Amino acid sequence: MTGTSSVVMFGFDRLVTGEKLSYLKGRKKDNTLLYGAMNTAGGSLRWFRDALFGGETARQDAYDRINEEIEGLAKGPTGLIFLPYMAGERAPIWDPDARGTFIGLNLNTNRAEMMRSIMEGACYALRDNMNQAAAMGIHAQDIICCGGCSKSDIWLSIKASVINKEIKIPEVNLGAPGGLAYMNAAYMGEYNTPEEAADAMLKIKKNIEPVKEWVPVYEELYQVYLASYQALREQFKTLARIR
Repeated sequence: MTGTSSVVMFGFDRLVTGEKLSYLKGRKKDNTLLYGAMNTAGGSLRWFRDALFGGETARQDAYDRINEEIEGLAKGPTGLIFLPYMAGERAPIWDPDARGTFIGLNLNTNRAEMMRSIMEGACYALRDNMNQAAAMGIHAQDIICCGGCSKSDIWLSIKASVINKEIKIPEVNLGAPGGLAYMNAAYMGEYNTPEEAADAMLKIKKNIEPVKEWVPVYEELYQVYLASYQALREQFKTLARIR
């Protein structure tokens, strides 16, 4: 679920916990949601929109124009690293002092590449959390993506390529408000249970496949992403102290 923040969730019919991931008890007695919450996925792109892209317009088309600019001027992996820690970070690094960072800028870097690198950085953070789950023996089979950022086809293609998995996009794409609507529908008697409401409404609109030529490039860049945070962790703490 990707909006201002981002959350990757794994559902179980038993109690499952992890050292670097959080968990919630589900609606039923034995249900658990193991999840990795990231602070500023779409929030990082919104920062760029407001600070460096001229902000939103009366036509509410800033994100459409961002997507078009990326598709036209940043057609492949950027070779940049963006650490999407604009408000510190929760899972899996749990570091309130972490900061947003561009690495690899040069005189040929254009604005579209910077915006694409923000999308890429959010996807690396997602993969980091998925890898934490994989280290626990939890491997996602079906990945369903929802939330405002899933309206961006280019971002979805980047995401699928970074995690190297197909992503399914549902017709009803509301994230948490959609879940609340299912619960209300059951409460009001339209369905017997929230699960029945969810089953009735969950229809897949489209599937997003990884872009094959991007996958090996993102594999290398992901390793640089991981190393970059480790290299800068102490500097982030120093900056937080000075601030």
